[in-house]
Formats: sequence, structure tokens, C-alpha cells
Amino acid sequence: MKKSNLLTLILICIIFFNYSYSQKINFTNKITYAECETNEIRSLYYDTNNNQYFLEIRKDIFGFYFKLIDLNASYYHRFKVKNINENLVVNYEYSSKIDKKSKAKFNYDFYVDKEVGDTLYSKMIVYNDKKKKNIQSIVDYKILKGTQNLLYLYIYLYWHTLEFYDNLDVKGIILSVNYQEKRKIELISIEKINFEITIPDEINFLNKN
Repeated sequence: MKKSNLLTLILICIIFFNYSYSQKINFTNKITYAECETNEIRSLYYDTNNNQYFLEIRKDIFGFYFKLIDLNASYYHRFKVKNINENLVVNYEYSSKIDKKSKAKFNYDFYVDKEVGDTLYSKMIVYNDKKKKNIQSIVDYKILKGTQNLLYLYIYLYWHTLEFYDNLDVKGIILSVNYQEKRKIELISIEKINFEITIPDEINFLNKN
């Protein structure tokens, strides 16, 4: 075989390997919440057809980075973001396992207090013990009714990744949360997007084991 043909074959194999084993995750929506007192804004990328993946942009002392949670494989993936303006450059850094079991020592009751048109006004009574004897706080939720349970978007941003989500069986999206007037969080916007990120092939091998 000629050297040029051999190089062409190697190149084709490399391209096939990368496209076959690199996992591409697509996000179709972006939701943004804000703390009223501090004006802290947090945004989450998600896909309404797949609630196993979340992508959040964060910042630490090293700069901006993407935090990708893969609940299906129980992995956290971190990507360095070099430029968040017109030219977005994203580089994979590392991955680590996440614990799906909540370590919370409290319990709660969640119920719909009243319904006005398309809006549900709900309450959550939080107890600081499993037997529900001591009330820790009472939280008010304002929820816009919908066809899907999208409460997990707020839960991911402000609770543990999987904390009690399965018990909140309400179809809708959280508009605002009031912690006895001590702290209030409000929905700012929901945007349609088309964003794709790739998990490297070596991580996929880890996921399959």
C-alpha cells in the first residue's frame, strides 16, 4: 500500500473513532433565576426531552467554566470556557463521579395551597428531623402550570442535584420562591437555544463500565 493511501486510511479511522465514540449533548433551552436581595443570577441549559443532563456556567478564581451533570452515568464533567463573548472556546478539563444518594437529614411536606387560573400557589414545610416533629422553615412556591414537571430545573440550581425531586409530582415550572420573606428567588427568563457540547470518548468508556 502506498504511503499516501495509508495516511488517508489512518485519518479516516481517526475521524470514525471520534465521531463514533464521542458523546454529543444538545441543549435546547436556557432558564435564568435571580436572588432578589443579592441580584445573583444563575442560568441553566437543559433539554425538555431529556432531564438527565444539565449544563451551568460558573466562575471561580480560575475563570469561567461549564459544569455538566450527567445523571444517567452519575458523572460531573468540567469544561474550561476561554471566551464567553462572540467566540466561545470550550475545552474539556476533567470528570468525576457524583453521589446520587441525598445526605440530607431533614424531611418535608409539599402541597398546593390554592390554584388561580394557570398559577399554583404551593407550600413546603421543612422539618429538621426525619420524623417531622420540628419545623425548620416554611417556603412559598409560585408555579406556572404546564404539560411537564420542570420543577427539577430550580431544584438542580438551589438544592442537591437529586434531592427529593421524585416526590414533587407537579406539572409546571417554578416562577418564584419565598423563604418567609427572608430570601426570594424569581424566574427571570426562558430562552430557546441550540447549544451542543461533546464529552470526550475516553469518558464514554468509563460510563459504559
